[in-house]
Order: sequence, then structure tokens, then C-alpha cells
Amino acid sequence: MWSHRSAVAAVSLLLAILSPSRSSAQEAETPDKDPTFLEATERFTLHSSAWINLHHFVYQWARSETERERDDTRRPIRVREKTDFDALSEREQIVWQAVIEGYQTIVARSLTFNEGLIRTKVRLLSMDEEQATESEDDLIRLLSVAMPIYEEHWWQEHDRRNREWARDLSPRIAKYEVPFGERLAVAWHGKWPENKIRMDMAVYSNWTRAYTTNNPGHIMISQRGDSLWINFELVFHEVSHTMPLSGDHQRALSKEFEAQGKEEPDRLWHALHFYTAGELTRQLTAEEGVEGYVSFAEGGAFYRRASWAGYREAFDRFWRPYLDGEIDREEALQGIVQALSR
Repeated sequence: MWSHRSAVAAVSLLLAILSPSRSSAQEAETPDKDPTFLEATERFTLHSSAWINLHHFVYQWARSETERERDDTRRPIRVREKTDFDALSEREQIVWQAVIEGYQTIVARSLTFNEGLIRTKVRLLSMDEEQATESEDDLIRLLSVAMPIYEEHWWQEHDRRNREWARDLSPRIAKYEVPFGERLAVAWHGKWPENKIRMDMAVYSNWTRAYTTNNPGHIMISQRGDSLWINFELVFHEVSHTMPLSGDHQRALSKEFEAQGKEEPDRLWHALHFYTAGELTRQLTAEEGVEGYVSFAEGGAFYRRASWAGYREAFDRFWRPYLDGEIDREEALQGIVQALSR
């Protein structure tokens, strides 16, 4: 397997020899307009960026061809466009395969927690062609070589799907984001950021379909044919990870385990995130006359996992009354810790 730099050197040499022409749809945009911008609500801006989409597309393509690490719990994502590879020209196949091999050196790293990948993503948020070509970031240089191929074969369709999805989703976000968002802020003992949160729509993101990073707060989200309500829930699950909305609930939960002298299950706080966004969405849909809403975690059978044993029952018994204002957070957390530590 190639290293980053060997892959970069190979594709850079190919680029120098072949000098492929580049005609980006983004070049036609006026300089004072962000070509990635799609929609805006009071608390979010929605975007469709070729660079961001390409990064996640190549990442998942590379990962689908790499043997999973023993400790890698992320499910592989099926990349449907791989069937198009044979339709590429010989030159395109050589370049694309070199880019994929370059990415294969990093696919075991987490999009959510790896600092290098986070820095790359942040740079890509405002990237243009010249910056990409001159970047010292190996991954961005790989993407600058892959971009003409991506634009020629896949970006137009990916962008169309992103734009269509944003048009469908943004009215629902706009309608409920303030009252629903305030319920989240109360639940987490947090507050909304002063600035709007950028959310990038993409055909591929990660195995759970969405993830969030901070500094700045940024949401990646992809659609896979789920209902608008599921996508709505995912948006507000993800925004719960941003600061200062995330509040102190993670620390408060850990302190309660310490107070009771018990061991905290790994990432229990994240399970509570899934439950909270799902339960509040269930209540909202019921108010809107939509019965039988199945949350993202329920639909994904998360509560059937051995590592989540007892979570649903404990959350229903103690966290739901807290969300409904019937008990305070301290009582809710005490009950959850006791229920999960028997």
C-alpha cells in the first residue's frame, strides 16, 4: 500500500504529464457569492460543496476496499458509483486509483475524532482550486487531482441530490427549529451558538449518516432515503454536539456515576443524545398528528445491542419524565445510574 506522499507524487506526476483541462461549475459564480450555499434558516445554513462531497466520497470508496481493523466498529458504506469505474478513460482510472490508494492510508482514522482529518475538512469548507493545488495538506492535494474526474462523472448528480434534499428539509427545520431547539437547550443545560451553524449536505458522510465537529461547529449529513422526520431528528441530534448547546450533561452524568461509586458505561452520554432527539421528535410528530414515529436509534436497532442493554428502559423511566418537566435532572440521572448499575 502506498504512503500519502508516494500517492501524491504519482498523481502529481500524472497531472504534470497529462495536464487535464479543468472546467468547474463553481468558476462561473460571482466572487462575492458562496457557490456552496443552498438555504438558510434562523439557526442553520445549508451547503453543497464539491470539495466536501469529494472528500467523503473518496474516503468511503477507499474504506470499502480496505480490510476493517480489528477494533473498527464502523460499518462499511456501499459506494454505488464504484460500478462506474470501468466507464472512466484509462488516464482517469490511473489517476482515480492512485487517489484511492492514497486515501487508503487514512481510512482507519475517525472522521469525527482524528485531528488531522478535522483540520482537512475545515480547510475544505472555504477551498478553491488554486488553494487546493498549492496546499501542503496531502489529502487536499490528492483531491485537487481527483476533482476534474469527480466533476466530469459524479458531482453534477451529487449536487442535484443535495439541492433537492435541502429544499425539502429546510422548511421543516425553519418551522420548528426555535421551539424544538429551546427544548434541547433546556435538556442539555446549554444555549444556542450566537452564529448560524453550517450544515453540509453530502451523498456520503460516515456510517451513521451524520457527524459533528467543533471549532467551528459544523455538521456533515447525508440522506439515504429516510423520511423527512428522521432527517429532522438527525439534524437536531447532531446540533446537540455543538458548543455551547451541548451544555454540561456529559460531565453531570459522569459525576453521578462517581458519586454512586459505579463504573460508567462507555459513551452512555451519546446514547442519551440519540434518545433525547428521538423522543422529542416523537412528541413533536404526535402533536402534528403523525402517530407511530420510529426514532433513528430504534430503526437502527441500537437498543438491541448488548452494549446498550437496559438503556431504553432506564431512559423511558427516568429521562422521559425529565424531558417532560416532571422531575429535575439530578433525580433523572440518579435513577439512570442506579438502573444501569444493578
